Amino acid sequence: MEKNRKLYFVDKYNRDNGKDCIISVLEKYTNFLDDQSSQNKHFDYLQDYFKKIDVNVETVVYEFDYIDKDYLEDYSRYYSKSFRSYNKRCIRLHFFKKYFDEEQFEDFITNFTTRKDVPEDVGNELSSNYLGFVVLRPLPFTLFGRTCLRTYSTAKNRSYPIVRKYITHLFGIELFIETLAYQEQDNAVSACATTALWSAFHGTGILFHHPIPSPYEITLNATEFITDYAKQTFPNEGLLPGQMSHAVKKQGLEPLMVDFINTSYLKAQVYAYLRCRIPIILGLSLEEKITKDSSSEKRKKRVDEFKTYGKHAVAITGYSTNNYQQETPFIRINFSKKRDLNEEKIEKKLFLRSSYIDQIFVHDDQIGPFAKMNFPEKEDVSLIKTKWKQYGNQKKEIYAKPTMLLIPLYHKIRIRFEKIFNIINAFTVEKLDASYKEDIVWDIYLTTVCDLKNYFRSLSITNGIITKESKLKLLSKSFPKYIWVADAYSKIGGLDDKLSFSFYFDATDMNNSDLFICALHYDDKYTQAIMDSAHNYRALNGKKTGFDPEFRETFHSQKILNCYLDDFTDNNLVNNNEMSDDKVEQKIFYSPVLLNKIGEEFKSNDLLEKLEETLDEIDIQEIADRLLGNSYTFN
Repeated sequence: MEKNRKLYFVDKYNRDNGKDCIISVLEKYTNFLDDQSSQNKHFDYLQDYFKKIDVNVETVVYEFDYIDKDYLEDYSRYYSKSFRSYNKRCIRLHFFKKYFDEEQFEDFITNFTTRKDVPEDVGNELSSNYLGFVVLRPLPFTLFGRTCLRTYSTAKNRSYPIVRKYITHLFGIELFIETLAYQEQDNAVSACATTALWSAFHGTGILFHHPIPSPYEITLNATEFITDYAKQTFPNEGLLPGQMSHAVKKQGLEPLMVDFINTSYLKAQVYAYLRCRIPIILGLSLEEKITKDSSSEKRKKRVDEFKTYGKHAVAITGYSTNNYQQETPFIRINFSKKRDLNEEKIEKKLFLRSSYIDQIFVHDDQIGPFAKMNFPEKEDVSLIKTKWKQYGNQKKEIYAKPTMLLIPLYHKIRIRFEKIFNIINAFTVEKLDASYKEDIVWDIYLTTVCDLKNYFRSLSITNGIITKESKLKLLSKSFPKYIWVADAYSKIGGLDDKLSFSFYFDATDMNNSDLFICALHYDDKYTQAIMDSAHNYRALNGKKTGFDPEFRETFHSQKILNCYLDDFTDNNLVNNNEMSDDKVEQKIFYSPVLLNKIGEEFKSNDLLEKLEETLDEIDIQEIADRLLGNSYTFN
């Protein structure tokens, strides 16, 4: 099969003409390419991708006799049974940011260290300059198999939470790269949905500890789910949402399907789960933009129309943020509660830091890894710009119209984003004074107990945010494995907003339970506002919280307010030695400086009178004395 039998080849990469350099080597040493395969747009994308990452590619090492695990599985199940004879050997291209020629490379791999230009620790030298690899499969046109490349720089507020460490070996030298695997669909074993799931499973496989299936296995598992529109399994033309969910279930995960509302809600969902390193499948409709003359005789102007080009699925792998707040509200919600048929419906807005997202990165099997999709600033809020015109052989602009999100979750993550969003929304809209609610920007995301406690450990004792004793109590406090976090920021300006307080919720509980775990306060801007709301609520409703199934989020927000009063008076400000067995677990934590300020507030007559009306069993003066002294401790 080989034109000039060679096991490897080392070549200098040409930044401006990288595509032609690679194709010329493949044509010289292999029979992989035909006229059709050499026109594969992934070669163009690869060349442009290497121009945009933060370092230059200097050297390419071609490994001509490589066996790829994923392709071998697909080969044994499908290609080996074809009449045409397909090769089971692949080619792997390795990219380095340091230049070396073939003679130097041979000295590297043979550990020949007498030359001055060969470092003593060859493995570390090559790994520190490694930019990843691309596997080329011996298939017609759809060459690009498992691809692991360095991401774009994390500058410009780019984030890739789902990347993982891949270890590979080149002639005995261990190399590694932080990324997420990608591959092109082959239109036989896999289509776009299968390859998107395959990339997602490379993330969840490490995160949730399940085997990573091959594309053939994913398609086979998915098509066990029979639908009214069932088609031939192989060659595969695509999967329906229900089949994709079934493929997720077969990996021991729970598929969460989220319908598309608008791009703002899409950003919030994507951000919330990606922060926990969970990859997400985005189902979308590709829309071709067509500009026509208006048919109106009175108003002659050019108008845009959209024609459906086809259905598609991609794996979301990261996002970037801009330092500005969008002018439009995050999402509009009706708060009339149907209490009065004549009551006017009022729509409120909640500001989220996720609205700063201006771009997402996706593994698009028709474009390439970490392909950019941009949210238009002044265009239709249901559309996202794609790279299909540039790399998809399209003459017109192609937009993506999202239809759904598929999120593969660990089975103990039972509380959804929308539940926490609704609780925070009810708390902000109904429990905070109007002068405060417009100044809060919320950051809602899922995290793990390990990541949260690492964050607690990072809090500085020296700057007055937290004491050693309270830090120990937070670190030793029992938390569930998965936690929803709602960080409240005071508006300063975009991503420079100041963190004021945080709420923590149990992500593993049931919807009707008390999800609120605890709160952590950093400054006094909103502490007094929350305390005032708590006092007002207690004065009107007493200590008990009524539960109305139709307004569960309101119920949860009321429970949070009750925790402030119960914890603050019963638990937070008394010495450990004086605590009795019936004291509730502490749920509200304050910084030392903030506690002193709260203590001074307790000296005021207005607040004393307000508290005495509803909590006359508490010795307010004693609490204030403890606050102003140095004897208080966190419990």
